Amino acid sequence: MLLYNPITNSQRHCCLINKKYINKFYHFKSFFSRKKSSFGRSKGRISSFHRFSGHKNCYRQLDFDFFFQSEVPFVVRTIEYDPNRSSFISLIYYINGLFSYIVATDSHYLDKRYICSDRTFYMNLYGNRTSLLNLPIGSVLSLLSTESRRYAQYIRSAGTYGILLRKNSKHARILLPSKKILQTPVSGMCFVGKVSNSDFLNQNLGKAGRSFWRGKKPIVRGVAMNPVDHPHGGGEGKKSKPSSPVNPWGTVIKYSRKFKRRKY
Repeated sequence: MLLYNPITNSQRHCCLINKKYINKFYHFKSFFSRKKSSFGRSKGRISSFHRFSGHKNCYRQLDFDFFFQSEVPFVVRTIEYDPNRSSFISLIYYINGLFSYIVATDSHYLDKRYICSDRTFYMNLYGNRTSLLNLPIGSVLSLLSTESRRYAQYIRSAGTYGILLRKNSKHARILLPSKKILQTPVSGMCFVGKVSNSDFLNQNLGKAGRSFWRGKKPIVRGVAMNPVDHPHGGGEGKKSKPSSPVNPWGTVIKYSRKFKRRKY
């Protein structure tokens, strides 16, 4: 993490991720594609408040299934920043001559060899991809797929990991980062170790401009709007919100029911 001296107001309490060892120059441009974004809009009208597309960026095509390159060792060439996700990504080179982008884990190091295999003698090596059947109880895992020929669906955010709680010959139970327990077939594949960039939640952007680059707009109070925009708006001079505040559509939000009466 990078801590800044408060020379300016935007540097006070600012704490950012250190990208000193992240590759900034070499990119495999064939995996980059144009990303057309219109977030928060529907036919030009606002459909989601306080959001927009943010700064322009390209989409990186990642490999989440590893099905066609099973049992083929690969070497990590670069670790790069991806604006479309919270974790870092790795450019890997298979020994058969193919390149690919994957989500990086904390156990991926440059110029080190890994493999995606079902064999048991690879199970204790962090950074490899194997099936749940080969892992011992209590293993830390990430990028989990529920089937052997399915792409990774769970545990993909920065710094997250799951724990293998129990397994038998058919099923395994995994503790997800949300504290839910997932039951999945033991044929599912996963990486050993947790996802990279574990300091993502510890960063403090320091100024509203960095949030604006990421597509987050300021949240305007209802009392600061006009009466045509919000029930709290309008009036002469400053005023406070009523004792029973409502949303822009007039529904009471302070004392209303937050769940369905007969949901369970």
